[in-house]
Amino acid sequence: MLISLDAITESDRDRVGGKSMALATMTRAGLAVPPALCLTAAAYRHYVQSTGLLARISLELSRKAFDEMRWEEMWDAALRIRSIFLREPIPRPLEEALRVPWSRPLVPPRS
Repeated sequence: MLISLDAITESDRDRVGGKSMALATMTRAGLAVPPALCLTAAAYRHYVQSTGLLARISLELSRKAFDEMRWEEMWDAALRIRSIFLREPIPRPLEEALRVPWSRPLVPPRS
């Protein structure tokens, strides 16, 4: 469900997506990237499907074809989708899986 940037390899691209892959590549190259955890694409899909978020997001995105939208309409759709996420409680199993890694520091203390 969660994978740290330093544990991501090229074979994980489909599991973690492009942004996490890019951050992992920069980490391996020695660039200054803050320690982070990636929620896998499968965990995200499970979250949006099990909570009904996927259907509500799809409804928002199907109101009008993107090529017919003005930027203000796209902005409004994005705000509505953001509100959907903010109002939906995180399911207990996902919350517990996220809580464990974040309960300890990701950055080792300086000596």
